[in-house]
Amino acid sequence: MNALLRPLVALLPLLTAVPVLAQNFYEARFQSGVVDFNRGAYARAADELRVAAFGRVDDIPSYITAEVYLAVANDRLEHAEDARTAALKVLQAERITPSYAALKLPPDVRTSFEQLLPAYLTRDQLANVPAFARFAPQAPAVQSGAPRPSRHTAIVPTPTKQPNVAVTAPRNDNKVEQQPPQPALDYGRLALERVAAGDEAGARRYADLAFASDDTNPNAHAALAQIARAHNTWSEVAEHYAIVRTRRHLTDDETAAYLIALVKIGRVADAMGVRRTASNAVLTRPDVRDALQSIEPKPAPQPPASQPPAPQPPAPQPIAPQPQPIAPQPIAPQPIAPQPVAPQPVAPSPVPQPQRPTPSVTPAPVPAPIVPAPVPQQTEPTEPVADQIAAAEQMATAGNIVGARTELRRIALLPNLQRSDRQALARALSQTALYAESSAQYRKTYPLKAGEETHMFYEAVNRFELGDYSLARQLITRALPALPQTPAILAYRDRIMAQQ
Repeated sequence: MNALLRPLVALLPLLTAVPVLAQNFYEARFQSGVVDFNRGAYARAADELRVAAFGRVDDIPSYITAEVYLAVANDRLEHAEDARTAALKVLQAERITPSYAALKLPPDVRTSFEQLLPAYLTRDQLANVPAFARFAPQAPAVQSGAPRPSRHTAIVPTPTKQPNVAVTAPRNDNKVEQQPPQPALDYGRLALERVAAGDEAGARRYADLAFASDDTNPNAHAALAQIARAHNTWSEVAEHYAIVRTRRHLTDDETAAYLIALVKIGRVADAMGVRRTASNAVLTRPDVRDALQSIEPKPAPQPPASQPPAPQPPAPQPIAPQPQPIAPQPIAPQPIAPQPVAPQPVAPSPVPQPQRPTPSVTPAPVPAPIVPAPVPQQTEPTEPVADQIAAAEQMATAGNIVGARTELRRIALLPNLQRSDRQALARALSQTALYAESSAQYRKTYPLKAGEETHMFYEAVNRFELGDYSLARQLITRALPALPQTPAILAYRDRIMAQQ
């Protein structure tokens, strides 16, 4: 019996993890649906919200919220049957657990939903639910085959005696139909406005929304650069403005901040390049002048200062012949041997020679201290590539996507990466939505082998996002048998296999 129970006990952690993964998946679908709804992308929002509502059945308030959004989205698409179905589901859930009045719905969404109820539901259906009974008098007693015109449909009288009005009515309807598509919200501009209002958290949220559709959005990067400058995070200031200047010209304030940041992080050559194109208004700013003065004097005096020491060591070398007078040292005892030669005591006259501190000059040439100049201490221990990639992944998990991407791009430039490190790098690049760069790393490890199914999946995601649906299908077909059937993997499988 114990042998039979052991496999079940081992599966318990996996079984408990499935609901959590599923909950995260459906919550992500709801959040994506709301973002698309707010952008006016109602068709895409309806697809996301339909999936989200399915996963929220066990939580009545959350389920009603998703169905309310779904009903309004379908109403604006003029999908009458889908809008009626969603509205009925709201009524049915409200009968089970009254929750509608306490929901935190945006006022415009709540108003839109309440306005569509009499158009799609009958008087009896609304009267039986206390939360919506006040709308019953506006609804028909019996629902006809087609819904009553909603607030989005133009009502044009078409008398039989004036057929020309009936002919022109559809054209007016078409004009009304063309107006609802609203331009997408400029989340980058909203991020800038939040920074100006001092709301850094709100600015970061809007910047993330902007990066979801365009990771080079100049306004979003400018907003994050302003936040980084306020915290003296100069590396991030330089990184963000480097991206902004690829999309538009920097303002004088932005150029000044970018120039100071380059100086602060030691990118002197880049700073001098920006200086050459900067306006006088930028160069005359006190903070910019101080930054430039910190780097201008150093390059000029350093070259001459380093050159004179080099010729100085050879200078003492001519003193090398001076050791030759030392040779007479053994002659010093000679005055004792030639005692019979009395006149030779003059030899002691060289007694001043004991002032041979001159030999002490000979140690001066000591070339030994010059040898250490190569400073072999450059053998600095480098952090393993796997640890560098893991650190970048932690940055992404913490929400610092820009910093993670910068670090991963730096790692990609390292020479002679091992196959395992290159694949880990490619996986991290894909997780930060750098699909093209991730695929470029994976291609260097082709063909992907058995046991590398996780990397096959990420490369399939890359190829799908880049529009190479054929290769994406081949890779995910090979990878699926060895992968866990998580909601995220299954969602990508469905999206990839649906492409032809």
